[in-house]
Amino acid sequence: MTANPLNIDKLLLGSQDPLYAAACAPWNARIHHQPDAVVAATSPDEVAAAVRYAADNGMRVRVQATGHGANAACEDGLLLATAEMRDVTIDPATGVATIGSGAKWKDVVAAAYGAGLAPPCGTSSDVGSVGFTIGGGANWFLRKYGLACDLMQGAQIVTADGQVRWVNAESEPDLFWALRGGGPNFGVVTATQVQLMPHAQVYAGHFVWPVERFGDVVTAWRDWVVTTPREVTSNAAVLHAPDAPFVPEPMRGKSFVSVMVCYAGDEAAGTKLTEPLRAVEGMIQDEVGPMPFLRVDEVSQDPVDPLPHSIWATMTAGLDDATIASLTEISPRDAQPYTVLEIRHFGDGVQPDPDRLGLAHWSGDFLIEAISVTPTPDAYAAAAAMSDRLDVMFGPASTGMIPLNFVNSAADVDRAFTPEHMARLLSVKSAYDPANMFGGDKPILRTA
Repeated sequence: MTANPLNIDKLLLGSQDPLYAAACAPWNARIHHQPDAVVAATSPDEVAAAVRYAADNGMRVRVQATGHGANAACEDGLLLATAEMRDVTIDPATGVATIGSGAKWKDVVAAAYGAGLAPPCGTSSDVGSVGFTIGGGANWFLRKYGLACDLMQGAQIVTADGQVRWVNAESEPDLFWALRGGGPNFGVVTATQVQLMPHAQVYAGHFVWPVERFGDVVTAWRDWVVTTPREVTSNAAVLHAPDAPFVPEPMRGKSFVSVMVCYAGDEAAGTKLTEPLRAVEGMIQDEVGPMPFLRVDEVSQDPVDPLPHSIWATMTAGLDDATIASLTEISPRDAQPYTVLEIRHFGDGVQPDPDRLGLAHWSGDFLIEAISVTPTPDAYAAAAAMSDRLDVMFGPASTGMIPLNFVNSAADVDRAFTPEHMARLLSVKSAYDPANMFGGDKPILRTA
């Protein structure tokens, strides 16, 4: 390894440095990074210097803002921690937000709300915006406006040559196309420009029933979603709340089925739209109503504190009675070792340009995912065994594809794209990253 040419005090070359562990720690506490070096970058220029350093030393580069989606450890090379690059600015004339690579959606939500707008945030605003976006970005306005990556207007990226460049559909169309859903495979994205939407106020929240009502609730929800306008995006889920101190006492150790709704419209129309859900017997909680998008985290109530977890997911062409029967079979507590079983509705929404259809998101109408808390090797092994069982159980309904942000291992990355889409991604990869420096744990090109 050559001498450090960066001249920045946040380059960490050894695990003994007191800042090393904090910079390495991802939100997914199951993962323990141990790279050869860490750079806690504060600017695109520092990122560029770090990339040049990595290239000079034959090191691969892994990028981490929050580490929510981490699914494998970085055990060598250079880890670029971008958590300090959290600037968000909004152009009031266009409603486009420029978002730093370390910004969380909560940073963007707050800035957008001040301008009377809302970003394409997902179920948790604690997630890093840029990683979410370049991996696709299933959000609460999905059916009306598409994926977060479809709303990206431009990106600042440091490529393998160590150059900082702004790209868009006109300046470098192939690279920009690849960044919209191709993940971290083409360089270090230091900022994105994302179109915001005029929905600072929404009609949103969640309904809750006892888990024993799962079959009736999900059947009613399935029948309801096909009647809803594109302004409605919704999910259904089973939650097996842990018997742990961080869980509120009324929910601790109990299980529920919920439907989460976000309607980009007014209260009167939202109330009428959700009448069929309120008619499902046995409801124990109704928390759906008008709210500022500032409170979007109340819809799903995702955890904020880091958790060790793993995920299984698949897209399905539909949600027929046989699939609902299989879901009902595994809905009781301890039927399978997951904490959350969620079904997301993608269908009957905005149609992307034809060259976007190669993303897994558009291969079906629903995404089924199971999230397991895996604090020990035994718990992870149990979740992996469950994944094999779910592959068999839902095989008949599955499209065989998984959105990139939902893959649990590098081996599943191929399932995020059609073969034609992957071939085009690899062509762009060859042009911009011929030494395969980038990709992290979601590589489109495997390392030896």
